[in-house]
Amino acid sequence: MNTQFDISETLNLFESSLENAAEVLGDITPIVLDQFFKECPEAEAIFRTHGMGAKESLQASMVDWGLYCLMNWFERKQEIEIILFDAAKQHDFLKLDPKLTINLFNTLIDVIESTVAEDQIETKRLWSQIKKELNEALITAEQSAKF
Repeated sequence: MNTQFDISETLNLFESSLENAAEVLGDITPIVLDQFFKECPEAEAIFRTHGMGAKESLQASMVDWGLYCLMNWFERKQEIEIILFDAAKQHDFLKLDPKLTINLFNTLIDVIESTVAEDQIETKRLWSQIKKELNEALITAEQSAKF
C-alpha cells in the first residue's frame, strides 16, 4: 500500500468509506450488477449459462466474493491473491474473458467510491490505490493461471 498511509489510518479510511456506502446505498449488489451489465452485457448470458437455474444466486455470490476480497485486501493480501489465482484458473478453464473479473471489481470499487465526498481527497486516493493494486493482482493471477 502507499507509504503515505499507515495501516491503521488506511483501515480507518477504508472502513469508514465502506460504512458510508452502506448507509448511502444500502445493499450495493443490484447497483453493482446493473452497472456491470451495462459495461459488459455479454456477462448476463454467462451468468445464465453457468448459474444452472440459479443465475441471481451466482450473481450475488460474485459481488459478495468481490466484497470479501476488498474487505480483506489489507490484512490478508496473500490469501486474496491466492483466491484470485484460483478464480482465474477456473475462469480460464471455463474460457471466460479475464476482463469480466477485472470489470466486476472495478465496478464494485466505483460504486463504493461514488459515495465518497469530493473533499475527502485521502479517501479518494486510497480507493484509487486499491483499484490499481487489485487490477495488478487480477492481471497477475490471470497470467499465472495460463501456465
